[in-house]
Amino acid sequence: MEPFSPDAIHLATEGPLGLAVRAHCLRQGRPFTTSYPTRFPEYVRLRAPIPLDGSYAFLRWFHQPAACTMVATRSMQEALRQRGFDRLATWSRGVDTAAFRPHPKHFLSDERPISMYVGRVAVEKNVRDFLDLALPGTKYVVGDGPAMAELQRR
Repeated sequence: MEPFSPDAIHLATEGPLGLAVRAHCLRQGRPFTTSYPTRFPEYVRLRAPIPLDGSYAFLRWFHQPAACTMVATRSMQEALRQRGFDRLATWSRGVDTAAFRPHPKHFLSDERPISMYVGRVAVEKNVRDFLDLALPGTKYVVGDGPAMAELQRR
């Protein structure tokens, strides 16, 4: 990293690469930011018998020295604050509203109203719960992920 000499360092993962860059930044006294995009402890807990408190302790340790930990929503910010995280900031999704704007809806001919989930299709996103809701009209799932094949079979 030193030959590259970045102006800013952002860690997007708590995995091996994030751990290595975090250690480098701390050794060099370089500030960095992090982001927390998903409820990772809950994701892990659904797959392995690892206590949530242990996962959150690791994540607090990882994010604590960051100048700021960015989250996508105020509800995630509050959930992390309740778990002992600090220096949290809301980081918008950055949708270009000039390129992505409402258009006439006639291209969707299914029964109205239309309810839609848009995002990663994984067990921790509770897409199955969305599909099980007793809603009038039509439901769409837009996205992909490890749970997509199972949901399509269902």
